[in-house]
Amino acid sequence: MQALGTERASSATAFDCRSSTSRFSNREGDPHETHCLKLDTSKARARLGWRPRISLDEAVAMTAQWYRAYYAGAGSDALIELTMTQIEQAMV
Repeated sequence: MQALGTERASSATAFDCRSSTSRFSNREGDPHETHCLKLDTSKARARLGWRPRISLDEAVAMTAQWYRAYYAGAGSDALIELTMTQIEQAMV
């Protein structure tokens, strides 16, 4: 008898962010590229003069606000409205 999920795991391909021929895993629960995602704005700052419109604290607070609404059962329309409001606030 084959262990539960073994056929899935054996047919899945791993993701190696160091490889130029990286492949994503299809395993359930696999965070895909998130384990090697590195957000770095230094090139945008240096080459484009880019600056963030909101602080990290504001971004975290907005994200928490969105997830609180989501887990409180807000519907799609309410979440879209909240998202659009947050975008408008960030664009000021």
